[in-house]
Amino acid sequence: MLPIRKISPQIVSLSTYYGKTFVQTSSKVVNNDLAWLYREINAASLQQGLLIHEVNPGNVFDHDFKGPYIYNALAQEYEQFKVGDYSLYFDHRVRDKRVNPELLKIIEKKGRVWCGWSKDKSPIVVDKDNIFYEVRRDGETRLGNIYEFLELDTAKCPINFAETRVFSKYIPVGVMLSYYLGFSALIALLGEQYRVVPAKKNKQLEKDEYAISFRDESYIFKTKNKANTLILAGFQDFEKVTKLYDRKDFEHKDVYLNLLLTKKMSAIYVRELDMMEHAFIDPISKEVLQDMGEPTTFIALVIRAVEMLMSYDHPASQDRAAMRDRGYERFAGTVYKETMQAIRQFRNKNLVGRSKIDMSPYQIWNAIMKDSALKIVEDTNPIQNLKESEVITFAGTGGRDKDTITKPARAYHKNDLGVLSESTVDSTAVGTIAYLSADPNIKNVRGLMRDQKSLSPTNILSTSALLSPASMNDN
Repeated sequence: MLPIRKISPQIVSLSTYYGKTFVQTSSKVVNNDLAWLYREINAASLQQGLLIHEVNPGNVFDHDFKGPYIYNALAQEYEQFKVGDYSLYFDHRVRDKRVNPELLKIIEKKGRVWCGWSKDKSPIVVDKDNIFYEVRRDGETRLGNIYEFLELDTAKCPINFAETRVFSKYIPVGVMLSYYLGFSALIALLGEQYRVVPAKKNKQLEKDEYAISFRDESYIFKTKNKANTLILAGFQDFEKVTKLYDRKDFEHKDVYLNLLLTKKMSAIYVRELDMMEHAFIDPISKEVLQDMGEPTTFIALVIRAVEMLMSYDHPASQDRAAMRDRGYERFAGTVYKETMQAIRQFRNKNLVGRSKIDMSPYQIWNAIMKDSALKIVEDTNPIQNLKESEVITFAGTGGRDKDTITKPARAYHKNDLGVLSESTVDSTAVGTIAYLSADPNIKNVRGLMRDQKSLSPTNILSTSALLSPASMNDN
């Protein structure tokens, strides 16, 4: 995988030679705003005479379609339903059958997507900010966001937040970033507007507001900026603890251990947070991130991951555009990983200042020898030697076991064209072990795919196939 990539609608993977972690929206139902929305729509569909009716469930979500977040989210649960006199449709594949293509070109601009009709056959569109509009010849009418459009009481809607995995636990992104930067510096970095209410005063929260409460005061934020809300709302998961401390205490790192202890996370997690800040991005991954135009510090990378959660689409698991081919750089990667592991053990043991960084002389060698992708170089047969320099596998340290790779993940993806050849093994590892073409469209030694690919026979076929002319016509 690339150092940062989306792997599902609500999960972003961060993967370097240090290890792997995930930034995702909270998986708890009590915090899941989409799950609440689905429940409200389903409940309304079972009652007669309500605004929402004629609900047709069905998954028509297309992970490759870059549409508005709410459009794709609803497409995962519904094919269509009606809101009063409005008919809404969420299968983007049949838009051109329901709407005149010329009309689509006119109304689908600046990220807007057609999603239905009004009673008088005026088109309904949803824009990239998830606002619905009715478009007429004389102008357009704002129908509001999904909650306003469906006339739902947002006071009961949960506020979701993003969290990051550390070891086996998940820590809210806002709490983690505040640990690194301090609460005030985090708000300043995000550029978020707020108002402060002294303790024991009525907060008078509006429908689009939420509070982070401390002992001496409460900070009130708007939910308008979705990314900032995903970051800061994580403090609400520790509401009972934050009320025990003054706001200024959250400018210092000491208080955060008390927060984590309430979730059964010991000091080891705090030390791991310190390690991740300084060591998560290794030199090779930093070079790849620079090539991708992504942030090269851990804090900025986590914020970028939250921004990626603003869209619902994501690449397929086997999409080569979201992966890279690694070669002998994995030797250096093994050195880095084992060294970081030794430093982690040292930091966890060094409570009295007398411990040393301890590594076995054979630790790195053993790690390399245990790699399931290891193979002795074949130098007696030149063709076999060529094949071994072109072989690609999903297995090995940091990879996947062939027994866990399902049929869809073994498929030849459209982005493989010009990089992977037609060749694969004839065994249970089919699709998990493949071969590069004779001249793959790889732009640098880090194994990144070219943006503009050439598709000549040498870019598409393997060396073995090119050495066997007319092999497809033996009969």
